[in-house]
Order: sequence, then C-alpha cells, then structure tokens
Amino acid sequence: MSCPIAACGRKRHLCAPRRGTLGCVTDGDWRLTGQAKYLTGVTVQWRKWWSSRPPDEGGDWDHDHCDFCSKHFGDHVFEDDPDTQLEGWATEDGSHWICRDCFEDFKERFRWVVEGESPAR
Repeated sequence: MSCPIAACGRKRHLCAPRRGTLGCVTDGDWRLTGQAKYLTGVTVQWRKWWSSRPPDEGGDWDHDHCDFCSKHFGDHVFEDDPDTQLEGWATEDGSHWICRDCFEDFKERFRWVVEGESPAR
C-alpha cells in the first residue's frame, strides 16, 4: 500500500518527516493546510498509537502521520525513521493524529478539548 501523503509516494513509510520551525505560529505556518475545517474544537486524547482502519477497509495499516507536520506514528520505531511517534494526541475515532510539538503549537488556535490525562514532558 502506498503512503497517502503526496510528498511521500513510497510504500510502508520510507519518507522522512518534514521539518519546520516549531513554536512560532503564524497564519502562514507551513503546517496549516486546511485542518481548521475538521479539527477545530474536537476532543483529543493522549494515546498509544493503534491502527484505526479495519483490515477490510484498506488492509493492514501500520502507520499514520501527524495531521500538521507529517511525523510518523506507529506501534514501533521504524528502522528508517528513528523519530517515529509511538504515542500522541488523537481524535476519539483515531482518524487524526497530532504530535506533541504540533499540539503545543496549535492547541489555542484550534481550541481542542482534552479528555483524560496529559502526558508528562
């Protein structure tokens, strides 16, 4: 299965995450690509990554990306990506994942409702 991230184009997530300057968020931030349409005001929880896609809906799904910076999420650290995230902020259904850095940068802008405990830094 090919990665759905257009910049990736490779199978099983061999792409490197894009890098940017975290902490200084403006309307022109490279990570803002229309997420306000579906992530404003949603409830998020800190969770261990799991595949939210059943096998009958696209096969074995071994990863996700941060909806903002495209960091990988998986159930193990990928050999080709030592920065793979094993936990992160997720919507209730697990269809959207947000890494720790992007959560901190965008939590006020998107007014997320945090359910449960926040992770220790």
